[in-house]
Amino acid sequence: MSALPRPIRTAQAGQSSIEYIVVIAACMGGVLLTANVDGLMRNIRDYFTDYSYAMSVAQVPDCMNVYGGSVGPVSGSATLDKCPDLTNPTWPISEVSVSWDQ
Repeated sequence: MSALPRPIRTAQAGQSSIEYIVVIAACMGGVLLTANVDGLMRNIRDYFTDYSYAMSVAQVPDCMNVYGGSVGPVSGSATLDKCPDLTNPTWPISEVSVSWDQ
């Protein structure tokens, strides 16, 4: 019966993390040295402002639903408002139509 080989620990543990840090630091240093720092900071600030505004705007709900159907010659439809205005409450069914085909 042979034993399974044990994994060999090397001195390279964590090397890729250090390489990523060195490369990112070199790229950021090059950007900061060659670019207009004020323009870069203004662009970052504008991006953050636009992003935070876009995230704060709520999605407009789809309030109007139209339901309809027919049975034989009789067909009907109704429009229902799912978003009631609590300051001016009204009946949520705004439009009803029924038709008879012969």
